[in-house]
Amino acid sequence: METLIAGAGAVGGYFGFVLARAGWPITLLARGERFEALRTQGLRVRSHGEEHTLQLPVVSDLAGFEEGSIDLVLATVKMPDLAPLAASLQRVLAPDGLVVALQNGLGADQLLAAELGAARVVGGAAYVGVDCPEPGLVRHIAGGRITLGALPGIDKARAARLSLHLEAAGVPCRVCDDLRALRWGKLVWNAAYNPVSALARVTVGEAADDPGLRDILRAAMEEVVAVGRAARVALKDGIVERNLTIRPEYREGLTSMRQDAEARRPNEADAILGAVLRVAAEHHVATPTLTLLHALVTPLGPAASARNPS
Repeated sequence: METLIAGAGAVGGYFGFVLARAGWPITLLARGERFEALRTQGLRVRSHGEEHTLQLPVVSDLAGFEEGSIDLVLATVKMPDLAPLAASLQRVLAPDGLVVALQNGLGADQLLAAELGAARVVGGAAYVGVDCPEPGLVRHIAGGRITLGALPGIDKARAARLSLHLEAAGVPCRVCDDLRALRWGKLVWNAAYNPVSALARVTVGEAADDPGLRDILRAAMEEVVAVGRAARVALKDGIVERNLTIRPEYREGLTSMRQDAEARRPNEADAILGAVLRVAAEHHVATPTLTLLHALVTPLGPAASARNPS
């Protein structure tokens, strides 16, 4: 199964590494410094005190692929890069190929479905603690599972078959019945920990331990739950308390927004926070904490870059 890891950063790099070690034919798609590091030094993954390196094919665009030659795409680019990726996949994705959307926030599944057809899109959520200390190096802290879900009205059998293939390759995987609830369930965590950790420059564990930050986390989560339920999303009781309890192995994790802030990159504030705020406006739900976090974190990367040009 010819597989493209579209976005070979922390999440994509980790899952590409696991699948390649299981014998899957993997190609990495990356740009800039990351592309150069992967091309010259290979994909390096540091996990549980050991570092491993794999030399894998890496490309900076899809021009070299034959028409319909890619069977599976793990789409791990961030939301701002997803539309151009979807357009470029039109030519190279096999007619019965699949794209797994592993973005945070809302809208990835619908964007890909509009471009490629809903039957070729599987939604997903990755639960893995990873970051990139430097281009081409993935630091794996904990976890590594994926949950898949099909868009409404689409046969779940394809997602189920893919789940079995991923399990056999060493990626714990299951299929959920409600993709919408899966997306919103992860938003409860992301809309709180991502902006708070980026603004306070703390780890996940430090954010949960600090009394003041914990109050902000709780308020943000409760607002996401209120918005989701107003939109008739089936969010489970107790989800806020579960998300405020950090398992020991995840405590040192760095969120993607904190990594973006420190690298002076634009972040996913719009996909994660902005998406919730738009739904909140539709349903007239008050979101003072999320509104403030969105306003503070949105300009963080670009503003820092402007102040400190590299």
